[in-house]
Amino acid sequence: MLLCKNCHSKIDNEPDVYGVEVLRKFKRDHEERIFSLTGLAKDRDTVPLVLKALIAGRAMDISDDDMQRAAAPNYLRLREKVEIDLTPLPDVPDAHYWASGRSIIDAGLERLTHIKPRGNRSLHVSVFALAAIPLLAYLGSRLSDKIRVDLYQRHRNPESWNWHAGAGKTRFGFRNVKGGTAGIGLVVNVSGTIALGAIGAVAGDLTLYELGVVGQPPTPLVLNTRKDLGRFVVAYMNALEAIRVAHPGLAQLHVFPAVPAPVAISLGRHVLPKVGPPLVIYDQDKRSGTFSPAITLG
Repeated sequence: MLLCKNCHSKIDNEPDVYGVEVLRKFKRDHEERIFSLTGLAKDRDTVPLVLKALIAGRAMDISDDDMQRAAAPNYLRLREKVEIDLTPLPDVPDAHYWASGRSIIDAGLERLTHIKPRGNRSLHVSVFALAAIPLLAYLGSRLSDKIRVDLYQRHRNPESWNWHAGAGKTRFGFRNVKGGTAGIGLVVNVSGTIALGAIGAVAGDLTLYELGVVGQPPTPLVLNTRKDLGRFVVAYMNALEAIRVAHPGLAQLHVFPAVPAPVAISLGRHVLPKVGPPLVIYDQDKRSGTFSPAITLG
């Protein structure tokens, strides 16, 4: 292992601190970093878009290194990174919060429109986002499906933004769970389970449909691969179409989501404003467990 004179002296003088295994780890880490950097494809450049907000009163940060590892072999255009920072907003989900959040997201996406693709390729965007679900859905509605986008998930086991390899095992099902007289609602249970009683208290006697995980309980750990997310998108679009056909002329669809960030973005990104009804996205106050309408899409 090639070292400078000062490092050589430090290692030689402290053998208890810098043993064989420590030095081998230094070498492995350096080799992995060089392998990662030299493996990036310059012709597969992507613009990182970061959305961050206070989560339970805490500011969540996303490092450039974590994003590059997740996006590889795509090459992040870090000099043109679009960062949408909602952390100055107080963590109080009222009408002012949602309106201010939308305005800040709009301003950030306006910057995105001025970034030019390279060569003859269309612009590609990699999205790393941590924020309240309604604002994530709004971001998705503004990105739409007209832009080439990759969405990334903050995984807990192990902690990283890297999608797991393989096809994944998560499947999704759609069903009617309750009849009602006051409108139509869609409960989306992916990272958690929403109690139907909490919905009736704020939205009245809705006919409720559920789009949820099949064969395992909904938890924050069920979305692990890109194909898991892809299967959700297909199930979601089929669910919206089934509701539209079953309820022609529907004025609006009330949506109650317990979902991870990429799914929340997909809720807005795959809305069909000229075909389906507007979506009213509800927010659940984690402190009280109550719901309130936050943002309407479409």
